[in-house]
Formats: sequence, C-alpha cells, structure tokens
Amino acid sequence: MLINQSGTLLNRELMKKFLILVFAISSLWTTAQNYSLFNSVSKKVFTEFPKADSTYSLSFDSVRTAGIDSVYYPYYGVEDYYFTSENCEFWGPPDCHPQIKPIWIGQKIIADNAANYWFFNNQGDTLNFDFGMQTGGNSQFYEDAFQRFEIFSEAIDTMSVLGLVDSVKIYRILHTDLQGNTINSALNNQAIIVGKNFGLVRLFQVDQFPEVLNPLAILGNFSPEAGLYKLTNAMIYDHQPGDEIQYQKIFYSYNTPPYDHYNRFIKYVYVDRQDTQDSIIYLVNRTVFDMGETNEITTTLYLKYARNGFIAELPYDKFYPDYTLNHRYLKLVDYCGVPMWTYSVKPEYLAYCLEDNCWGPFDIPGPPPIEEIRYVAGLGLYIDESFIGYPPYAYTNSEKVTYFKKNGIACGEEVIVGISSPMQVNCLLTISPNPASDKLFLHLEKAITGKIRIYNTSGQMLMEVSTANIENGIDIRRLSPGMYFVEIDGNDQKAMGKFIKL
Repeated sequence: MLINQSGTLLNRELMKKFLILVFAISSLWTTAQNYSLFNSVSKKVFTEFPKADSTYSLSFDSVRTAGIDSVYYPYYGVEDYYFTSENCEFWGPPDCHPQIKPIWIGQKIIADNAANYWFFNNQGDTLNFDFGMQTGGNSQFYEDAFQRFEIFSEAIDTMSVLGLVDSVKIYRILHTDLQGNTINSALNNQAIIVGKNFGLVRLFQVDQFPEVLNPLAILGNFSPEAGLYKLTNAMIYDHQPGDEIQYQKIFYSYNTPPYDHYNRFIKYVYVDRQDTQDSIIYLVNRTVFDMGETNEITTTLYLKYARNGFIAELPYDKFYPDYTLNHRYLKLVDYCGVPMWTYSVKPEYLAYCLEDNCWGPFDIPGPPPIEEIRYVAGLGLYIDESFIGYPPYAYTNSEKVTYFKKNGIACGEEVIVGISSPMQVNCLLTISPNPASDKLFLHLEKAITGKIRIYNTSGQMLMEVSTANIENGIDIRRLSPGMYFVEIDGNDQKAMGKFIKL
C-alpha cells in the first residue's frame, strides 16, 4: 500500500512536471512564426555583425493584404529637410519636417504564401528573396550593371538565439561580378538566418543597399521575449559590491539669487546587494559635498529598484507624436575601454501635425532648452541636463557621472573634498549666436584674463585660445556639427557654457 501510494505520488509529480513542460513549449509555439521572417506584431532590434555598435529597430505601422500577398510597412523616420505646410499651424514659419524617411529595412516588404519576399531600398530597387527553396538550392536576389547577389540554402539546424534554442534555416550570401568572379565584400559569405520561432535573425541593411553593405544580427526580440527587447532596471542598475559612482550636480539660473545655485558632488559606494524575485536592493554609502567646502556628509542608505521596471522598450528609435520630437538611440559606447550599451533621449522642440504627417516648431516661453537624458547599462542614470544660454532665460540644471569604478576598473577623475577640487563656476557666460556655424561670440558679466577652451561631449579639448581677443569672436568653422562645451578660466574666475555647431 505504501509502495502504491509512493508510486501514485511519484506519477503525479512526474505528470505535474510534464504538464509544466508542455505548457512552456506550447507557450513558445504560440509565438512561432514557422520560418516566417516576421508578422504584424513583430518588434526586433539588430546590431552590426560581427562587431556590435549602433542598433537598428524594426516594427510595423501597418500590414495590409493584397490577394495572397502581405505588405509590411515599417515605421518611418523624420527627414532633415522641410517643406511649407498649408494645413498645419506652427509658431513662426510653416516649416514642416516630413516623417517619411525609410528605416534600415527599406520602404516596405511584400511577402507571399510561398516564402517569397520583396524588399525595396531607398532608390526603389527590389531585392527578391526565395526563402522557400529546398536545402542546396540557390537564388539570385539582386543584380545591377556591375554585380550580382545570390543566396544559397545551406542547412536547417538548431542554434541558440538570444539564449533560447530555435530551429533555423541558414542561407549564405554569394557576391560576384557578372562573370561569376567572387567579390570579397562585407556581405560575401555572410549568413541570412531565419528562425522557426524568432523569424528574422540575421540580414543586412536594406535601405542603402548596395552602396552600403552592412551585415546585421539580432540583439533583442519581442514575442518571444529575449535579449534587449526592454531596457529593464535589472540591466541598467546592475551594480556589484565594490562599485563606485560619483555624480556632479550643477544648478545655475540667471533669475535666481546666488545662494540658490550649487555645484555639488555625490558619490555612491555599493556595499551589498540583495536580489529578490521582483526587486534589487543595494546597501550604499553616500558622500555629499559642495564645491568650495571642506566638509562632507556620509550616510548609509538602501536603494531599491523594481527588477522588471524599464526605461525603454522596442522600437528604440521610433518617433512618436509626443509633446516634442524626441531623438532616441541605443548604441554601444566605450567608457575607458569598457563597452556599455547606452540609451539617450534628446528632445527637439517640434510638434507633430497629423494632417501632413510632419513636425514643425511650436511656441514656448523663451528659447527652447538644450536637453539630454542618458542611461548606461551597468551604471544607471549617466546624464540628465537642461541648458539655455540666452539671458534672461539662461540656466543650467545638470546631473552627470564624472567618475566611476566598476569591476575594479576606474574611469574619470574622482573629486575629493578639499583636494584638487576644480574652480567653481562664478561668472555668467552668454554665447551668441547659438546655434552657430562660423563664428562664436562670448559675452562675460566681468572680464576674465586667461584661456578659452572648447571641448566635445567626450571631454576632449579641441581648441584653446587666449581671452585677449574675445571681442573678435572665435572661428569655429573647422568643428564638426554637434554640441560643444566652452570653458573660460583665469584670475580666480571661471565661466562655462554650451553651444551647438551647425
């Protein structure tokens, strides 16, 4: 009787485990695409292969049916050029930037029920792929007056895709001239991979093909969820005991009294970490001091993050009809020799107009600020700043990492209270014009005799000139377009500001 009871209990336990396994497999099958490249709800992100750098998101605004064909329309980016809109009311001139720029996968994709796919690049050329061919077959997908591209069906195999096992079809790209001679390009012998559950796993950049030959590999996928499909707190705020991070927080406003201004350093030393099913909890020592002071305050506290909370999800670079036009990107950035995934959002004060599907300027009190918020995987919030350089609206509100030590590797220069503290900003600087293209004029509330230095956003000094000829302006024509920092110091005075080079 005891044996029967044990056997029954054992059978029940085995049955329970079996049902759990069946449920897990069936859950994966519900997202299966049966070797289709994608479906109407697909969301993916790719990066360069074999060396990751930038990212290329993919999702679809709409999918339409035309007979036996499905037509996929990816979301579009915003063009740099503008046109005059007659249907949209904007502040100032009716200049409108159309949201019609194809993303990396091209203008549209057509698929039939025989696994034929037609991609359309920016020039309107068609790339025709036969993904239904038998193993060992080959098919040409593009030819022009100089070259030919084919795919060879190499194998059906199993492989790990973003940590999950999937059955995949592997195709190999052959790049030749019209006489059949191999062209050793970046795409020749590269793989195109299609998973049974994941769909498209490996491809290349389509929009600028064949001028740009850029192989891509999947980095994140929604349904099934894997890889960088979300930027979760568990990824962004991933610290270990012994890690250190120091932030500098600066606040300055033209319209507020000096006692409201501060230049503050805050350092976190991670002492302990606890992981629960839904949270990450850190015990940290926090040290705070203001520039110019000789005392610091150290406290011990807990920092708690919801594990599955997230700051962004696929698609990472899509433009949404938000209050402002937000430029988003996710890319791999080098920090003192350590590559880390970095997510940045930079607002541009343009509003969306549905009638013409475009973005144009809208009125706000005063000039628009220059803003950026940036997160780094493994460091957390890295930059959160807002800046206006025009009095009487001028202000700076900035928080950014100036130093960190992670996994024993130090990056940046730690500021210690009372020791090698940089000079405090104590002089108002106005920059005009801002943005500028040729010459920059700097206006100080009081004279400074010393040096003018211009830095890029990586902290690299690009120019250094004397303040002697400050009235004549600074020639910035040799600088590339982008954001730059200006520092003026001398005779115990210091001023700082930012400008945009057009």
